[in-house]
Formats: sequence, C-alpha cells, structure tokens
Amino acid sequence: MKMKKIAALGVAGILACSSLTACGNKVTLPKEPAKIAAVADKETTKADSFEGKGTMTVAGKVMGQDIAVDADMTLTYFKEPMKIKADINCKAKDDEEVKVSVYFMQEDNNYVVYTGMNDEWEKVTLDEKEESQKKLIEMLDKQKKEDNNKDMESVYKGKVEKSKEKEKDGTTVLEYKMTGDSIEKIIEESGALKQASAMGISKDMFTDLKDLKATLVVDNDTVRWKSVEMDCTEFTQCIVDKVMETVKTMYGSYLDKSTDLSAKFDKVSIKVTLDNYNKAKDFKLPDKAKNAKESKEANSSGLLEGAK
Repeated sequence: MKMKKIAALGVAGILACSSLTACGNKVTLPKEPAKIAAVADKETTKADSFEGKGTMTVAGKVMGQDIAVDADMTLTYFKEPMKIKADINCKAKDDEEVKVSVYFMQEDNNYVVYTGMNDEWEKVTLDEKEESQKKLIEMLDKQKKEDNNKDMESVYKGKVEKSKEKEKDGTTVLEYKMTGDSIEKIIEESGALKQASAMGISKDMFTDLKDLKATLVVDNDTVRWKSVEMDCTEFTQCIVDKVMETVKTMYGSYLDKSTDLSAKFDKVSIKVTLDNYNKAKDFKLPDKAKNAKESKEANSSGLLEGAK
C-alpha cells in the first residue's frame, strides 16, 4: 500500500516537472541562460505528448540501517485530455523488486489517479472541495494553458547559468538552483501547509529548507529540454533531520535510550530524459483498473497534495 502511494506521489512530481518539456518546432536559441530556460518552458505548453525515462538513487543510513534504493521509470504523457502512464520498478537493498503502475487520468471534469501493484488496483479522485487538492486542480488546469509561462524569465533570472560542462550533440547545459525560500513559497501557495497542520505537522517542517540543484540539458534546435538531473541530497537531509527532531520532541520520552534516530544521506538523485515529443504511443486504462475502488485512506492522507 505504501509503495502505491509513493509511486503516485512520484507521478505528481512529474506533473510539476512537466514544464521542462516542449514541442518540436524550430525555435531560435537565445543567448542569455534565463531566456533559454524561459523559452523552453514556453515551448512546453505546445507539446501534445511526450515519452520519458527516469531513474532515482537513494543511499545512506537511517536509524542505524543502511539504505540503498534504486528505481527506474518509463512514462508517457498526453496533454488533452491530460493523462499520464508510469511504470515504476523499485529495488531496495536485500528486498525483491517492486513493480507499480500509475495512471493519472483526466475524466470529464475530474482528475483520477489509479495505482496498481500485484494486479490489485485502487484509485483516488481529486476533490476541489478540499483546499489543498483544489490548489493542485487549479495548477493542472493552468498548466495546459499556453500563457502559463509568460513571465518565466524573471523566475529564472539570477538562478540559472550556463554550465562549465562541455556542450555536445547540439545541446546547451544549464545549472539551475531553486532556493529554499522559493520552495517554501511553492509549498505555501499549494495549500500543503493547511493539510499538514490538519495532520498535526508543524509548519516549521517546511521552513529554512536547503536549495535544490538541477542540471538542465536543452536541445539547441528546438529549445526544449532533453534531460533534467537533480541532486536532492542536501534537501532530503534537511527534511529528514526535521522529521527526526520532531520524533524526538513528541515521542522521545517513550523511546528506549538506545534508540538510534540518526540519519545520514550520501546520495539522493533523480534524472529524467525526455523524447518523442508529439509522437508518444497512445494508451488506455487497463480493464482491471476500471473496477478499482476509491481509496478513502489515500484521500484522507492527502495523496498528491502539495505538488506544483
């Protein structure tokens, strides 16, 4: 069950990153890094579909236990009506490989997430009556509009620069830093803080965050993103440190003195490569998924909330 939720959250993250894709028309490559990124984002909204592959690596030690997780994913995205298919394979140290399929579908006026593992399916329908889910729905609706990125240059200005890495194969490499402050703003505007508060999680969990660093590779001819690679090590360490401090504060008196609440991450990285713009292979929701029951537990836990 937890793996299904994690996989669905991963697809929500892809929705947030889907502004790093574009169509295949010939576009003039700007000279300034911020303009390059802004044009790539603008071209994003013109893509009717695309395909991609992703990998994630997590390595470290939590509560005295070595953590080693490798995951890979294939995805297909269509803009109108919006639908995403993602097949995820996850292998943790000393555990069997876990395979999860996620379908994010726009059905009439609703967005529905189907997750399947071992031929068992469940679904979650986003509810605009819930404030944080309403924010996500508004983001999804806005994302499909071509004027969504009209002022992206100001967003990138001062935060992106050309990489010192040698450019090859007709590409431009950019280094982008999303500051902790900007991440906090996104979380606040998404409505996630209200949901977290309702679950008893302090808003301090989402303050003083570390920066996220990304390497963005742009195709010079189409000015669209070819790949996105993020180093999430410091950001993840920051969040987990806050979680551990909360555990100590709330439950420390109940824990054995020998309980190890330490956490040290050596590597947390994500890479996504994108291709087949406007040529993605179409797909349909599996018959077994059509009979999935609504997951009340997922709704109450705020599945997919806070993504933007």
